[in-house]
Amino acid sequence: MILSIFSAQSLVNTSHDESLLFLVAEKVGSFWKKLARRLKVEEDVIDSIEKQRRDCEDCCRMALKKWREVNDSEATIRALMCCLTEMGYSSINWHIMKELNLLTVEKMQRLRDENVFN
Repeated sequence: MILSIFSAQSLVNTSHDESLLFLVAEKVGSFWKKLARRLKVEEDVIDSIEKQRRDCEDCCRMALKKWREVNDSEATIRALMCCLTEMGYSSINWHIMKELNLLTVEKMQRLRDENVFN
């Protein structure tokens, strides 16, 4: 159990990959500017993205890429998940954990059997 917690912690402290960009963009949708602003993407960058792209998901992916470019090692999955939680979108984090294979039925059952939820 402890080993899996440490591996999960190290995984979320890394940068996100393209598949995660697509997942988050799909779930955030039309609220992409709110997410971009919360991640401190500059307003002129947001405006530029909006002018170049028409699709909300595409805009969100571009904003997340810009955030990653500017913030480099600080643009972690953990930072993104914290931001989503602060915005009231913590349900998206479940999808992220599932995408990262941190959340499976087997793992949830094992945690339940170990009384982690009590």
